[in-house]
Amino acid sequence: MGPPYSHMNKSPDKWLRGEEHLQLFETTGAKWARQDFWWGLVEPEKGKWEWEHTDKAMQAYKNHNINLLAILCYGSNWSKDAPATEEEKKCFGEYVFNMVNRYKDICKHWEIWNEPNILPFWSPKPNVKDYTELLKISYTQAKKADPKCIIVGGTLAGADYEFLSEMYKYGAKGYFDVLSYHTYGNDPKEEDLIADVEKLKTVMKTNNDIKPIWCTETGIYTGPAGVTEQQQAERIVKSTITLISDGVEKIIQLTLKDWFADSNAVDATSFRGLYKANNEPKISAGAFKTMTSLLTDKYYLGKVDILENVSGHLFGINNNNVLVLWSLQEPIERHLDLGVNKITLIKTNGSSTELESPDGIFKIEITPEPLYIKGVTDKIKILANFQLNEDSKKIKSGATTHFTISIKNPLKQELNGSLSIETPEGVTVKGKRKNISIAQGKTSETTFNLTTSAKIPLGENYIILKFKTQNPDIKEIIAYKEVEITEPFKVALQPINKLKLPEDTINVKTTNLLKKQVKGLIKIQSNVPLEKNESKVLLKPLKSQVIPFNIKVKDIVSSQLYSFDVKFTDENVTVSDKYDKRFLFVPRIKEKVVIDGDLSEWKNLKQNIKSSMLKEEDFNPKLNKGEEDISANGWLAYDENFLYLVLEVQDDVINLPSSVTIWDNDCLQVAIDALNDARPKENFDSKNDFEFEIALLKDGKQFISADKYPEGRIEDVVQDTKMAIKQVAKNKMIYEIAFPVGILLPLSLTEGTVFGFNFIINDNDGQGREGWLELTPGIGWGKAPYQYYGAILLGH
Repeated sequence: MGPPYSHMNKSPDKWLRGEEHLQLFETTGAKWARQDFWWGLVEPEKGKWEWEHTDKAMQAYKNHNINLLAILCYGSNWSKDAPATEEEKKCFGEYVFNMVNRYKDICKHWEIWNEPNILPFWSPKPNVKDYTELLKISYTQAKKADPKCIIVGGTLAGADYEFLSEMYKYGAKGYFDVLSYHTYGNDPKEEDLIADVEKLKTVMKTNNDIKPIWCTETGIYTGPAGVTEQQQAERIVKSTITLISDGVEKIIQLTLKDWFADSNAVDATSFRGLYKANNEPKISAGAFKTMTSLLTDKYYLGKVDILENVSGHLFGINNNNVLVLWSLQEPIERHLDLGVNKITLIKTNGSSTELESPDGIFKIEITPEPLYIKGVTDKIKILANFQLNEDSKKIKSGATTHFTISIKNPLKQELNGSLSIETPEGVTVKGKRKNISIAQGKTSETTFNLTTSAKIPLGENYIILKFKTQNPDIKEIIAYKEVEITEPFKVALQPINKLKLPEDTINVKTTNLLKKQVKGLIKIQSNVPLEKNESKVLLKPLKSQVIPFNIKVKDIVSSQLYSFDVKFTDENVTVSDKYDKRFLFVPRIKEKVVIDGDLSEWKNLKQNIKSSMLKEEDFNPKLNKGEEDISANGWLAYDENFLYLVLEVQDDVINLPSSVTIWDNDCLQVAIDALNDARPKENFDSKNDFEFEIALLKDGKQFISADKYPEGRIEDVVQDTKMAIKQVAKNKMIYEIAFPVGILLPLSLTEGTVFGFNFIINDNDGQGREGWLELTPGIGWGKAPYQYYGAILLGH
């Protein structure tokens, strides 16, 4: 959120603007700022150091007493690209040493690079080995200059756990003190934010290297393609608190101010600021200030499960506590026993209301907007120390579960009482009440044996724990613990990666998770013609069985949506799996094709990609809709050596990219799931899911890169892919591409193979990325390979 001094280096009023920015920064209550200090500005020529600009920038932070996370980044003036040679890395190390040594009395925290796992920040293409080597050199040089400095590594775009794993493979362990990453998304979900952090933690644990995690970029954008100011404010607060709850130590907002005032700005995501470009505060500015004023000096004490469908979090220090609550669904009004006679309710805008109650019970409305409650004491502190063991969060239907709750005593006295449990209908428990005694500062574990009926509905449910204490000031504590009732069996349609004409088989796998034998029936409901749609099965304890079903491939129609609803039923329970897929028949061509942009040899082949199959997605809502804006037709075909994609694109305005950040301009992105094995909620599989970025640049050069691709094989994509990309008219582009089979492995270019296929054509009419034309979802708004077409390779 600091002033972008490096970006403003040529501005004549940069110091005036910087001072104005820092004064505005102070109003937010934030204590940390992040700013890049470009190598090319500090050392414009090899061996020539210019410090005036950086000296002034550093002094400005010191004058305002702001903690600075300084980014050391980007290529030299003489190379431009990220350091790839030993000599260039050595030079970068000298830059690191000189920066840390010169400013060690002002800055103690240094981040090495920015988002090295994506273009354009690591060019000409991301390389985890080179980044790791640079990180190791930087760490060594920084510690040599200032042994007490903190080196922040990774600085990942997204929770890229695969890139992090590769960093460890190349020796990153021991060469960073803090791991940083960035997270974006205009509607961040609590479970997704936590899942991302847990993935990073898992990689570190696997490598026996537990480090603090910082989120050094995050933000929600308003503007023409964004959310409302109120939504921005609420989501910033909720996502920040959620990340803190999972142990993220620092969260840095991007940005303090919108980058542009014009709603037609080139980048629709330029409106992440807490303030507008003219310094006018958004609603989020007040919400951010309220959050920092209430929580900055406090520790996170724990998650508070005070009600169903309510997210609760307790912060405090020296018995100065703040409880934060928000509803996960609709607003609710409840009576809460908070154990005190007086509280203060504070909304995100800072407005407050004082409430008093002689019995400590308050009627409070809880909405999706976070609500702060000041004044809560020991009762809520104990509730924040109720924790379910991981194995207790899922309760298997039709089985017995050991349900274990741990309670830590945060008081300065022994805690005695009885713990009882209330379960939902269909769950029985022996010994519903147990006496417990917890010494000061210690933790007690209590286990209940739950038996779950096989007929209980699956999904989320709540178990209520009541702790009646002998402490007269606390009396009773009630915790609502969310659990998931899981199925006793699993049924799943296996990946469809082979379908030959006229008929073939699909397979259904059923797994018995119980320790007893089970009889049941598998049944498939589908609009794909099947020879039979049900089969009886006998499942041994804890075993699986695969059942084939014959499918009439010849009756499948290209681009039609087909659904497979698979169910397994025993005498009590039905479990199901749903799989939706559109298919595309891909012909095998006999004649050799010349990749030259002349499509005359394709005209005798029937087009299997038609404009009617494509959907226009708005990134900027001012986008012109319909075929007059952008449309495309073409062919997907193959032979034993290549997969061919040929597209004729009609676009009312063609705006070619001038650099490798092609996705903001007119370009093509192609995605492949080589084994067609993706399932819902799964991201890219690094071994068989690929995405290629393809463009004609303004200088006439053709560009291809692989955004998602196995490490070590990217060079093959660039060298071996054959392309002819041409602008053949004012409003017409031709893409003729031959992907060699070698870069598509494990995809097999043989008859009957089924693979996932998708593409988008990005559209920029001169005002930034307006949107894209897509075959299916799964690229533009987020990577979701399960949504791709199933491309079926035909014979001759």
